[in-house]
Amino acid sequence: MAKCKPLKVVNMISFDGINGEYKPLEDCTPEETELFRSKVKERMSKSLSDYFSANPDEIDKLLKNSQAATA
Repeated sequence: MAKCKPLKVVNMISFDGINGEYKPLEDCTPEETELFRSKVKERMSKSLSDYFSANPDEIDKLLKNSQAATA
């Protein structure tokens, strides 16, 4: 059986949302990379806050699982 060529993965990011222009992550300047990370952190924080606000019982499960994992 013939071997396939290895796949090359290119991480593409957009600063303007899903319909914005995309740019390869490796072509970003350090400033653009930091801006992207900042935006991701902000979105993750909001998403987690919204989720745990709507599902407060999940916080207890998360804490119990993290305590068990570190014990």
